[in-house]
Amino acid sequence: MQSRLENIQEYFNLREYPAPSAFEHVSNHINPHGPGLMPGGETLPDEDDFIEPPGVKWAPGARDAVISQLVLLNSAEKADWIERFVQSIKNLSGSPGNETIREFESVLKYPDTLGVIDQALKRIVTDTGLNQTVIYYICRNLFLRSPFRGVVKFAMSIMGLYGVPQDIDLFKIIGRHDEFTIYSAVALAVGGEDTESHWLDMAKKVTGWGRIHLVLRLVDSKNPEVLDFLLKEGCRNDIMPEYTALMIAEAVDLVSILSKKKIDSASFRGAGIILKALFASYGGIGPFEGIELYKDGAPAVKNYLNHFKKIKTDDKDYETVSIIFQILLGDKGPYGRNLLDWKIEDREYILKTAGEILEMRKTRTYRL
Repeated sequence: MQSRLENIQEYFNLREYPAPSAFEHVSNHINPHGPGLMPGGETLPDEDDFIEPPGVKWAPGARDAVISQLVLLNSAEKADWIERFVQSIKNLSGSPGNETIREFESVLKYPDTLGVIDQALKRIVTDTGLNQTVIYYICRNLFLRSPFRGVVKFAMSIMGLYGVPQDIDLFKIIGRHDEFTIYSAVALAVGGEDTESHWLDMAKKVTGWGRIHLVLRLVDSKNPEVLDFLLKEGCRNDIMPEYTALMIAEAVDLVSILSKKKIDSASFRGAGIILKALFASYGGIGPFEGIELYKDGAPAVKNYLNHFKKIKTDDKDYETVSIIFQILLGDKGPYGRNLLDWKIEDREYILKTAGEILEMRKTRTYRL
């Protein structure tokens, strides 16, 4: 076995790739001062392969977000790809060498990884004839050395099956790039312990689709630290806060938080971002769930406005009040019926209070 692993290592030492590895690229662009990457970090080594005519480029992580909801391959194509994958990994397990490793790499470069990865991995874990040591060793080398995102995603997913503690930090490093965050999250969940803690740490360090993917996995948490993050930061992302607003409002029990006599400014800001996103999604605009689906919407808004009069505010806070006022004032759905099933007295109180706050803005009178 040792000689086989040495041969594999020699192959990778001699293998020349057309670009630096994706892992090296991300690692070299880690922002030491906050979330996200340093300038140039988003552009991966294989970026030119993912520009579609006429010059359209996916945001990091967006393609997988779409693929998770769509079927891009018919069943025959998917079955064919999975069979090629299984056969290539069998060849690799039985006779690891230049030819079988290159064959494996060519199969792993499949662009829409998320659409087939679950079924492919199931075939690996149920096949008792595979040399698991060889497979892990090759995948770890591919993960660290390949410039191709499809290869890295699959290699990381396979590595996660083995639960090697030394891989945790590697997954979290490459997970700083939104293109890989969801795969890092899954790899950590499959093979490791304290998954929720790792997800929370990662969520604080990404700002795009990666944060959305992680928030969707954290909303079932009962951990106070996680819920505090969801309230204050979970809805903040570079894509659209509407994607996660309703889930977060329900997960953190927003109405109970806002019913307190006093809340800190960070909680107030977070609540405002959540409510603004819910009102922006009013009426089913886009693929989002709006304020009309939040069962505690009326009391949450009333309490938010009550806090507004007692806390230091800025222009963004007034934007939240403005959209609340505008939507409620013109709340007419199909056939003139109200979409918001709120009591008349709640509507009147919210409109009155929001109107007073907006008048207060005109005089630039900020309350402390």
